[in-house]
Amino acid sequence: LIAKLADTNKEIDRVNEIWKDRCNLLQAKHTESVSSVTPQLQYAQKENEESEQLKIKIAELESKLKGSSEIALRMEAACSDGNKLIQHWQKEVCNKSQDFENAEKKVKT
Repeated sequence: LIAKLADTNKEIDRVNEIWKDRCNLLQAKHTESVSSVTPQLQYAQKENEESEQLKIKIAELESKLKGSSEIALRMEAACSDGNKLIQHWQKEVCNKSQDFENAEKKVKT
């Protein structure tokens, strides 16, 4: 019985060593996997941060563009008003010229 227990203990020790080796191997593979994935994860995080910064920059530029478009529309409206004013004064000058010519004709006659 003692010999059988000794054999069983040896078998238990042998199985424990196998499991210990397997656990060490799994731990090494896990560590290797983590170390190979970590740079990729860091790169992805960096890309994501840059993407977020680009989104913010795009939003800022779109806002500026919208502001520029609004300014352009106001400038266009001001130019249109300016053109209307120029046309008004051209008519006034034309009318005054006509009045002047008519007055000049009356003076001559």
